[in-house]
Amino acid sequence: MTRRLWIGVAVVTALLVSTVGGVAALLSSESGLGWLVQRAITYAPGELSVRVAHGRLSGPILLEDVVYRTQDAEFKLARVELDWNPWLLLKNEFHITRLMVAQLDYSVLQPGTTSEIKLPDIVLPVDVVVEQLQIETLNFRSSPAQPLQVINSVTLQAATSGSVVEIAQLEVKSALFSVRANGRVQTWGDYPLNLDTRWSVRPPQGAPLEGQGWIRGDLQRVA
Repeated sequence: MTRRLWIGVAVVTALLVSTVGGVAALLSSESGLGWLVQRAITYAPGELSVRVAHGRLSGPILLEDVVYRTQDAEFKLARVELDWNPWLLLKNEFHITRLMVAQLDYSVLQPGTTSEIKLPDIVLPVDVVVEQLQIETLNFRSSPAQPLQVINSVTLQAATSGSVVEIAQLEVKSALFSVRANGRVQTWGDYPLNLDTRWSVRPPQGAPLEGQGWIRGDLQRVA
């Protein structure tokens, strides 16, 4: 009986070691990243293309010329750099060390409707920590008939747990305005929020304006 027990322990140990080794090899190889990108292209709803994918699944990851298109909208990303800590997933945490996006273009392809938009209830199964997110040049068009809007940069430090988003710092800059905010948003119901803000406006004519304040209430009414 003791011999059988030791044989069973040895078999289970060998299976665990081989499984962990296989996962580690997949995370640490560039072929693992290529495999994941190809699966995403195959199964994504809509049309997805990625011209360049370099790096390892464990990070850092570099993507270039990413295009995602559906019947209603189109996303284009010139360059994406991602570094994260995959081992913290064992602690139920998706930890992003750095996420940099260079030139994000978003266009709505179908005219919008006047019906009320219902915000979805979002409760993430894992905690998310974003140490540094940076977007350089965000271009968006809210409908085919609307002019192109340009945001020069967006930076974010935040963490989420369940449906609660704690924003340590959010900064948005454009040629006409800049906004800095920190606080809390809940992605549930009417999206209650509690934010402290600082802002400045630089109109084409006239003196610049600056101020600070707070936003209390819910995003459904603010939007």
